[in-house]
Amino acid sequence: MAYSSHSTPIILNITHVGFDPTDTNHFNITIQNSEFSPEEANITEIRVNIGNIIVAELTDDTVPSLPFILPSGTDITFMCSWNWSPSSGKDVVITVETSEGYEATYTYRIPQTV
Repeated sequence: MAYSSHSTPIILNITHVGFDPTDTNHFNITIQNSEFSPEEANITEIRVNIGNIIVAELTDDTVPSLPFILPSGTDITFMCSWNWSPSSGKDVVITVETSEGYEATYTYRIPQTV
């Protein structure tokens, strides 16, 4: 869920994260801007943390590219380029940020590589 100091929040959710153990150079993330959000969300950053350490800032490494305008009531799947094999088996926190100051987070255990 997204939080900000705005009076009516954008409701941003990460609905799916997918790591394919046979492709350790990418992962997918699906982001939804709720139909109840009062406006579009300008997604500007996706990052991955392990503990308190940022291990990947994916501002320039996504398809489609960032920034990305996500209208209310829609979702988008990003393919993120990141060699995650050194982090295999670890818990990560994936954060999506918008230019409006909203963010959504998702905790995920990266699968073991094949």
